[in-house]
Amino acid sequence: MTALEIWLLICMFIVSLTLVEFAGLLILHHRRGKRTKIFNTLRLGDPNEKSNVRFVIESIDWWAFWTFLAVFGLVVSIYWGVYLSTS
Repeated sequence: MTALEIWLLICMFIVSLTLVEFAGLLILHHRRGKRTKIFNTLRLGDPNEKSNVRFVIESIDWWAFWTFLAVFGLVVSIYWGVYLSTS
């Protein structure tokens, strides 16, 4: 495998993980009992509403964002550091 193929596999893996996280958020939102159209799904209702499900969804979204960002940054720095040092 070339370096570009490995890099593209890493990117596809991270994108697929973000899609799984988004699907989990959709499932949690639909378990609230509100059946809405897909394009309105991320509107979680009244922003002043303090429900437990809303807190869980926002917490998962916040942690997933920073986790994926940190993992991607770590993978990029390790991969390209190793690749550039060996070439």
